[in-house]
Amino acid sequence: MRTIYKLAIVSLIAVAIWLGIRINSGLFGDTNKTDKFNHILQTAGLFIALGSGIIALSSADRKAKRIDVDIRVSIADEKPENYPGEIFPKDIKDFYGRSPSEVYTYKVFFKFKNLSGFTLAKPTLVFRLPIKNQHPYRLRVESPTQYPGLLPTYKKWFIGYYSSLFNSEVEIRMLDFEDAKMISNNNLPFWNDSDVYEIWVKMCLDKNTEMPVKVTVSVNSENAEGITREVEIPNKLIPDK
Repeated sequence: MRTIYKLAIVSLIAVAIWLGIRINSGLFGDTNKTDKFNHILQTAGLFIALGSGIIALSSADRKAKRIDVDIRVSIADEKPENYPGEIFPKDIKDFYGRSPSEVYTYKVFFKFKNLSGFTLAKPTLVFRLPIKNQHPYRLRVESPTQYPGLLPTYKKWFIGYYSSLFNSEVEIRMLDFEDAKMISNNNLPFWNDSDVYEIWVKMCLDKNTEMPVKVTVSVNSENAEGITREVEIPNKLIPDK
């Protein structure tokens, strides 16, 4: 029961006791004990009804459960993927800076432990990732023009994020913003208390950058209030090339 309802019930009891004493001392001008007793019963019935109403209101206004998770960040202790700058087309070069010598990408692991004290129903994980840390990749696409002797498709460079969050594409969501890319998935039916889940995201990182990369992570579920936390990826975690 919330504090405001507890205070209301205590105040109601105090007023009821005070009013009972006043009635007994002749508040309504009663001299007959039977009349005093009837007034006390009527007053008690009124306050019992008011108390029941407060309790019912408190039950309907229970404080929602709140999610609590522990989030740990690590980077795979393995040689990063590297891409020589000269292999990129102009738009990719412009994205990483004029003629980058090399671009390095790493697997960043986010380990989540449910500390809520209860099972989360249909949990949703959401990552808000910086635009600048997207990694390069190639996909085969159709050629814009068709000429005899040329293949109808070719591999085109893109930038984006790969993640184990994409293992199931049923409930996947991807949104682009001016300064960030948001990815999410809610394909888990439940998340038991104390269970640990680990998600990796492939990111382009620079060990020589002064500022750590910041990722905003949100965890929500159907049976509790969600949380949002900012997680830092310190440069000291980035392994040597």
